[in-house]
Amino acid sequence: MTTAYHPQDIFKYCFQAAFGAEHFVLNKENAQYHFNEEYEDTPASDIELEEVLSENASRINMGAWKKFGLPSEWLFNMFYYSINEEYIYFDEFEESHVKDKEEKKEAARHLYFKLVDEAEELTKQGAFPFSYEGFINYKKELLADGEPKPVRHSYEYREKEMPAYRVISKRKSRLIPILKAANGLENKIIAIDGRAGSGKSTMGVDLENILEAWVIKMDNFFLPKDYRTKERLEAPGGNIHYERFIDHVLKHLVAGENFDYEGYDCVAEDYLRAYSVYNYKWIVIEGSYSQHPNFNDYMGLRVFSDVEPDEQILRIKFRGSTAAKRFQDIWIPMEEKYFETFKIKEKSDLIV
Repeated sequence: MTTAYHPQDIFKYCFQAAFGAEHFVLNKENAQYHFNEEYEDTPASDIELEEVLSENASRINMGAWKKFGLPSEWLFNMFYYSINEEYIYFDEFEESHVKDKEEKKEAARHLYFKLVDEAEELTKQGAFPFSYEGFINYKKELLADGEPKPVRHSYEYREKEMPAYRVISKRKSRLIPILKAANGLENKIIAIDGRAGSGKSTMGVDLENILEAWVIKMDNFFLPKDYRTKERLEAPGGNIHYERFIDHVLKHLVAGENFDYEGYDCVAEDYLRAYSVYNYKWIVIEGSYSQHPNFNDYMGLRVFSDVEPDEQILRIKFRGSTAAKRFQDIWIPMEEKYFETFKIKEKSDLIV
């Protein structure tokens, strides 16, 4: 389960695994100050980068992060924005069934007590260097009112393990391979292509926060109605308005210029919003067809976001029965034809 010298360490683990970071950061600047102090005092180490706590959260070790040469501000941003997810992580399709924060909190409480029960059984079997009686006594005292509580590591744990880490959500830890691959790139453009329902948009939002990047969504370049000829839609990747993307975005990115573009709304079938991109360091192009061969190698990193077929359909169904049918009958087959024709997945630098 985890390294533990005292029951206190077990209950810290259970809380973090269920609720993530227990610190409610009200002042980002203050949190950044304390993070920087601890990071500066932590030496680079060969320790494992990620310690998975549960399906909801991981501990990211500062020493390993420093050893990999990753920017400290990325780790802080992962930590800070994990806190703002609140309680427990849900995928987008699960989110529609979570009514409010209290329901999230209840799900986290359920996981917490499940982990406590597992730890109790392991303690009874002698898995930890403290007695079963000691565990039960600590549990009774800590949970006297029946509510989970954050606790510190025990003195013994702090002395022997010298912990220096931050807790981040599963949603953020999925991005670690991308961050490793992006670190040090001269070309700071990341193109995230991939299957519908695989989490491309969520990754875009998170990379926007972590890298402080500009995100450009390929949905804004959906092919307008007047362009949807039979020949165009039969062509692999033909249902994206790649001509406008090249003219309004790509030529400016290649030149390193500030630029404006309009977002096309496929429901309203009109251009409803204008976007401005300026003073950018990182750019994330997010969405299917972002690695279309007509765009050549404009990106520094190619990412393919994947999902199993059954899960893909399940996720899309949560968008509504009408949307699901259109995806199954039209959009998914067109995507798959594009992926297969141009070997998009095979040519990607990373598959996540």
